[in-house]
Amino acid sequence: MVDKQQFFLPCFVVCAIFSAVITAQVQVDTDPKEIVVTENQRNVSLLCRVGRPIQFCTFTLPEKNTQVVLNPDQPGRDGMTYFGAGYQAGACGVTIDRITTAHNGQFKCSLFDTDRSNEGFINVVVAVAPEQPQIQLEQPTSASAFEVNSEMVVHCISRYGSPAASLYWFLDDEPIYDGISQPEYHEENNQGYSVYVTLRRHILASDSGKRLICRAKHVAYRDEMAETSLQIIVNYAPQALPETTVHGLTLGRTVDVTVQIHANPAPRVMWVVDGMTIEQGQEHDRYAARVPERLDNGAFNVTLTIAGLTLEDLSKRYQLQASNQVGVQDYVVLLSSLDAEVDESGGVGVGGIIGIVLAALIVLVAIALIIMARATGRWCFRVSLYS
Repeated sequence: MVDKQQFFLPCFVVCAIFSAVITAQVQVDTDPKEIVVTENQRNVSLLCRVGRPIQFCTFTLPEKNTQVVLNPDQPGRDGMTYFGAGYQAGACGVTIDRITTAHNGQFKCSLFDTDRSNEGFINVVVAVAPEQPQIQLEQPTSASAFEVNSEMVVHCISRYGSPAASLYWFLDDEPIYDGISQPEYHEENNQGYSVYVTLRRHILASDSGKRLICRAKHVAYRDEMAETSLQIIVNYAPQALPETTVHGLTLGRTVDVTVQIHANPAPRVMWVVDGMTIEQGQEHDRYAARVPERLDNGAFNVTLTIAGLTLEDLSKRYQLQASNQVGVQDYVVLLSSLDAEVDESGGVGVGGIIGIVLAALIVLVAIALIIMARATGRWCFRVSLYS
């Protein structure tokens, strides 16, 4: 009796395991496992497969668990048509004619063979375009003007998108990589997702006049991209320059001595020529200090006009002082004429060239006179002719 029990128990276990294997579901392969589509997108196909023939199949839609029977030999209905290689290939798929919000969620495919149902799942995300991205300043609280070397803390926000948008920072067209936080995602009560990205950046004088741009990328946008921007205006003192030499000036002519500086707000300038002070907009003797000419991106041309440039002017010391509400900066300016540059390079100036030409003319005249005197027997050549 004991021997029969010992034999019966292992057989029972083996039979139970075999029965469980037989009745277990077959693995269902899905293609794709997840897909992002847009509303009104046409002809989207979902496919489920098993490794054996099936007898029939159904797809259950996310909304209200609506079940649709799909058959390769029958026409589609309600905008849904069978898709795949047929029941004998173990394929059950569906082509959706036009995507609506009712298709957002998890689709369940059920593939039936002789004694079981095999199930697979495909997640369909119907993309909903988020609102236009927004830029919010945390520090400073006003965008009227930033102070140079201060820290800017600014957020880019994209709200109510499904899925959430991807956010990117740019300064004009240059991407920003440093100082960017990881995205923070928030579900908005069945209204999609919002995402926040924070940028921390130290303000530079060179940032002034540039656009800080936040770009949101999302499949449901018209061009898959939307952006918003903030104009950066930076207050900074006139920027330092090394000692500057203005080249190519012509002696005897009225010349403009121009230096380009950067400042914001606009600077007020003053020239000092050998101790003589000339405010912008004023004239003194042969010198006139022009009002700074505004260029782009905080640049200004500062010009001193000199009437009748002399050699003495080249030896004078020119100092320029520029100031605004933020600070003061001094500059040293040297002058160099074209004549002096030629002399310093080892050549000759205009005066030297004129001297050479005159000397050559004198030599030629002397040679001509000697030849004429010899031919006519004049001057010292008369004696030799008599002898």
